[in-house]
Amino acid sequence: MNLLITNIKKYNLLFIFLVINIAGCGGKKEDESQNTKPRAEVTITTIDKTNLKDTIFLSASSFYNNKTTVVAPISGYLSEVNLRNGMNISRGKLIFEIFTKEYNALRSARDLLDSLYVSKRAGKIEVSAPSSGQVSDLNILQGQYVQEGFALCTIVDLSSLLFKLYVPIQYKSDIYPGMKCTLLLPGGQLIYGTIRNLLAKTELNSQTEVYLLKPYPGVKIPEGINVKSFYVNARRSESQVLPKSAVLSSEKLDEYWVMKLINDSVAVKTVVEIGNTYNNFIEIKDPQFSEEDRFVLSGNYGLSDTALINISEEKEDKDEK
Repeated sequence: MNLLITNIKKYNLLFIFLVINIAGCGGKKEDESQNTKPRAEVTITTIDKTNLKDTIFLSASSFYNNKTTVVAPISGYLSEVNLRNGMNISRGKLIFEIFTKEYNALRSARDLLDSLYVSKRAGKIEVSAPSSGQVSDLNILQGQYVQEGFALCTIVDLSSLLFKLYVPIQYKSDIYPGMKCTLLLPGGQLIYGTIRNLLAKTELNSQTEVYLLKPYPGVKIPEGINVKSFYVNARRSESQVLPKSAVLSSEKLDEYWVMKLINDSVAVKTVVEIGNTYNNFIEIKDPQFSEEDRFVLSGNYGLSDTALINISEEKEDKDEK
């Protein structure tokens, strides 16, 4: 009996020993798993404060408001085409001559025309330019047959250049007729103009209001050019800014955030309200940060909230604003 009790005690001690070893190994593996969890390699930056201009940037596109379409007054053959695309013409200039089918069929039989007392000008129609301007949309050839009412060309009044200015709803109160604006062309050229009036029709796709903007005289650019319009709405001092790469956004651009460091190894997602963009910097309107706060500058794309990080380089992007 004593021997049986002794053996049971030995087995109990062996079981306890095994349980302790297994638990210890599991804890060790868990610790090793935490220590080997991947960390994002990042660089960091800090908030900067500067004096900024509150500049509003808007999109605009060019078009010519006065365009005249020249149509064929009768059906017939184009015996003369006295113009070409891009040509500047004056009002009253002879631009087309049209022969009717009947005249075209009989004009080789002069004796027959004379016997029928047909005037030299019967069946021959001259078309003059109804206005002055530049020729466009000319897609016909001499000798071509055209139907009555067919569009022969378009004459564009070059002095009627306007821009459609697309204004988002949030800037509605900032835009008004008579306001001066600066236009930035794709090549970097600046031109100036004045807002004239609001159109009754909005742009359905972008939900923006459309204003007409008249450039100063002498501006000549093609129709359909997309430009940027901007104006200084106000000036603010001591605005806080971060480099563009430090600010992340949702696909719909309806939410913005930064990855703010809480220590040297963890960054948390912090939602921010942004202002305008200046060169490579974005204004942070809210919340207000301190100059000691640090933010992930690079390596932040795809980071989740409370992400583990490894700072590879202390960097502050303080380029000229």
